[in-house]
Amino acid sequence: MKMNTFARPNCPECPNNYNRGEQVEWRVGYELTGQPGERNNKPGADGGDVLGWQVKSPKASMVENDNCDGYIFGFADADYFFEMNKTEFEEFLTQFSYIDRDSKTGKAKVRIKNDSSKMRKWLMARV
Repeated sequence: MKMNTFARPNCPECPNNYNRGEQVEWRVGYELTGQPGERNNKPGADGGDVLGWQVKSPKASMVENDNCDGYIFGFADADYFFEMNKTEFEEFLTQFSYIDRDSKTGKAKVRIKNDSSKMRKWLMARV
């Protein structure tokens, strides 16, 4: 696992109507490509959100068939994010996920737990 600090200057202001997960994707997109990561709701099976990376944050939902190179996990209020390979992210999920029901279909899905000091300490201990 690797922790990166947002370093690219002059990130455009994120739209006010973006949720916390979309805010993380906005900043990660800008950091990695120079273009903010706009809201896309692209299915995980279609590839990563930004340059092959699937971008996740607290309360994000997961799909069974993510077709990505790895995961980026971040917090909307933080100036850093974590890069994880699939094995590292699976370990993270064993500690910080739960089964929820999709609001539209009622089907079970995995969701990342909400932000907590325990989660942040766990991540920081592995970089």
